[in-house]
Amino acid sequence: MGYEFDPTVVCNLFYEPERLEQNIMSMVRRRTHTDLKVNVHGHYFNCHRTVLQLSTEYFRHVTVFECVYITSERVTPLGFELAYQWMTTMEAVPQREYIVDLYMTARFLVMPELENLLWHDFENRALFNEGHAFQLYLETLPFGESTLQQLMLTRVSHFFLTAIATEEFLRLSVRQVYALLSSNVAGINSELEILMCIIRWIYSAWRERRQHLRQLISAVRFHLMPPWCLVSLKATQTDAKMRDICAEPCVQQRLNEGLSYSVAHQVLTEQESLQERGEMQGGSDREWIIDEQAAHHHVYQCVNWKPLDSALFSSYMDRVINAGPLFYTTLKAKSFDNLMPCCQAKLLADKQTLNTD
Repeated sequence: MGYEFDPTVVCNLFYEPERLEQNIMSMVRRRTHTDLKVNVHGHYFNCHRTVLQLSTEYFRHVTVFECVYITSERVTPLGFELAYQWMTTMEAVPQREYIVDLYMTARFLVMPELENLLWHDFENRALFNEGHAFQLYLETLPFGESTLQQLMLTRVSHFFLTAIATEEFLRLSVRQVYALLSSNVAGINSELEILMCIIRWIYSAWRERRQHLRQLISAVRFHLMPPWCLVSLKATQTDAKMRDICAEPCVQQRLNEGLSYSVAHQVLTEQESLQERGEMQGGSDREWIIDEQAAHHHVYQCVNWKPLDSALFSSYMDRVINAGPLFYTTLKAKSFDNLMPCCQAKLLADKQTLNTD
């Protein structure tokens, strides 16, 4: 493949096919006698043009004979190196580390075989689920790969609160925060926790971020909050952050809409209620969970219940992050059987009293 004469190369017109193949493969893998340089953001790679043309659609249209410059932000030097290794090694298996760099390079160079192989890994929940999915989601952010981001967000369920507790969450853009908080599979105990997530993000840079409240508040499904919670939010708050947030006109409007739904829900038939619910606010339920150690996860009728405000949520986030990445495995699905014993006893007692009356 090279153009320069090399006296070490012995010409043998009667080379055995097997030996010829071995020598060619050795030359390709060792990158000797290359005939094309590729510059990726200042990093040079010595390559064989034929290898690139056989493996990618991109290089089939390249007519440059000396050096090709790739300046796209979607291709990193590491991603190109890994992609070229995959081209030149028949038994190469993509590894988890830097898999996003490799995938983005494969997409840019148009390598369908490698793209499909990597996407098969992404679709494997055994490889990318919960914490691993959130980590991959973060890795895709510099590339703006929305399709892969959306897929990973559907895997962040019980890990949701741990994700919110991280410093990485505080560094997300408003668009990224909205996408995360709008997830139908977000593992939360109540919709009020979504509001607390917004407060946590906005108050990490209040002056710059308060302008985004109107956009983010639409991620809160107020129609999923019980009436007593909505009424309490409309009342004067003792928590300073909640007082400022709940006083905003856009929040008051959403609270009023939530209360309107609550009233309508009591008088409409079940079919009409569901229709009204969809027209008023949209969005389905979440992935409801219980943390037995969280006081605000008790039912509100329980003597051990504590009302959730931004101060309590901040303390809760500290506990979540200190519990480590496997905290999400301790969470349970929200059901009567999984309630704390004190909560079960209170609900049963209230039901018995109601039946007696």
